[in-house]
Amino acid sequence: MAALAGLLSACSAAHGDATSRIARPGAVAGRILTLAIGRPASVDPANSFEQWGRLVDSLICEPLIQIDPVTGDPKPAIAQSWIVSANGTKLTLKLRKGLHFSDGRSVTADDVAYSLSRVASEEQASNVADLLRPVFGWEEVHGDVEPKTPEHATQLAGVGVVGTDAVQLSLSAPRADFYRVLAEPLSAPVPRAAVTKDPSAFEANPVCAGPYKLVHPWDPGDASISLARFEGYYGRNTGYARGGRGYADRIELHVLDPSDAPSEVAAGRADAALLQASIAPRGTRVVTNTTPYLEYIGLPVTVPPFERREVRIALSQAIDRAAIARDVYGRVRAPAGGFLAPSLGAMSRRNACGPAAPATQNVIAARRTLEGAGIDLMERNITMSYNPDFQNRSLVEAVARQWESAFGLHVALRSLPWSRYLEAGTAPRGFDGAFRLGWKPTYAGPDPALAPLFTSANIGRDNMTRFNDPRFDRILDRTARKATSEEDLRNAYQRLEDILCEQMPAIPVVFGGARAVVSDRIGTASGSFFDITSGSLDVREIYVRTAAG
Repeated sequence: MAALAGLLSACSAAHGDATSRIARPGAVAGRILTLAIGRPASVDPANSFEQWGRLVDSLICEPLIQIDPVTGDPKPAIAQSWIVSANGTKLTLKLRKGLHFSDGRSVTADDVAYSLSRVASEEQASNVADLLRPVFGWEEVHGDVEPKTPEHATQLAGVGVVGTDAVQLSLSAPRADFYRVLAEPLSAPVPRAAVTKDPSAFEANPVCAGPYKLVHPWDPGDASISLARFEGYYGRNTGYARGGRGYADRIELHVLDPSDAPSEVAAGRADAALLQASIAPRGTRVVTNTTPYLEYIGLPVTVPPFERREVRIALSQAIDRAAIARDVYGRVRAPAGGFLAPSLGAMSRRNACGPAAPATQNVIAARRTLEGAGIDLMERNITMSYNPDFQNRSLVEAVARQWESAFGLHVALRSLPWSRYLEAGTAPRGFDGAFRLGWKPTYAGPDPALAPLFTSANIGRDNMTRFNDPRFDRILDRTARKATSEEDLRNAYQRLEDILCEQMPAIPVVFGGARAVVSDRIGTASGSFFDITSGSLDVREIYVRTAAG
């Protein structure tokens, strides 16, 4: 215990627990902030899976670990420090002392352990329970296998309390970036006593340790949600200015059809709303930001001519990502120079796949790549499949034009409805040509960004390129997933990204984008209106200007 305490204490200093974000000039606390949102499916952090419920939970609850909403780097929250040990199979978190829930109860290590088991439980039937699957005992608590003991039916065997202020998670297989799962709303501690007293009442009126609390219980038919400041909030979340306290004294959420929400801002009835339509209401200010979603062109590595690495590299070099971001997506999305999104903080490299990757195409380099390998694509016929939703047709048309212009090949576009699209990609033979797909990681970590798409074990599932590289699998299993420091974790996953850039089984084209309409009444202390990890509004950093400002 003494050794563990020493390690955790040292780790705490490394995470910079004492420094909050420095607010931009003009940020002032107080007043009422009004937002227009869609209807939450749930406001219980144990079932926080869609953007509106997650937005509410980001205000009333506090995760164990905070991912900085601007930089994407991990920061302390309920857990003031953490260590990864035993080759990536154990995660120990030291909890802060003196924290309180919004009902006045103290936050305990037992509450933390109980809250995680509650998410995984069969009774809860949570939409996000799968994120805890790596924890020992998940199958028993989730009801997939017969529990070894009655206790294992309700309590995750891999979650234990250490002393009075630490929790240890044991995983069934190495997963060094699992701590990033604990930045999801599902990790927010809730008081065992309050939940067990009346589970239904708790789901409508969750008690958490965040900076705000519900003014009244949430009913799915309600037209609004009111949040009031929780004065007992600890205020040392270093991912935010003001220690995470938020700026508004009160937050009013108008619940509308998402397509109608921006009109509330235009009419002066709300201060901000996410924009999902292509055109913003007249007279509104539009702000944008990058999201973790990756739009890519897959290249089946077992199908000619894509079996040649040089062909895949040349096709990537010939894509003008900046033009696609501008002409297809109206600059809402950002050129992707690699596979690890900016939401991953220091792990993300703007030019991971080469200096020209995120900017304009390099046709000269692409032609030289083919010439050096003795390959000629002139008059070659290839297909590119896509599903005709959103801007997908415009994307593949733009890519086809660029390839045809660069190499003189012929690209036949093949449209398949989504109901058949994934079936075609996961069939034994898979796609017989290039194909368009998008990928959103299940949490803000490097493993779900890379492993599902490119490990050999996933061929015929999410790995539709049929990429099979023993180096990739070996580094993932033996190094990346067993890293015990943030630096080792970053280096290992960047090595994996380097392999993908060298082999290019899929071509990263653009990262996703989020848009919102905001009134002139508000500003942001962080410089961004968005949480980069989710694409949602970063409400804690939004302030309402004073009359003079």
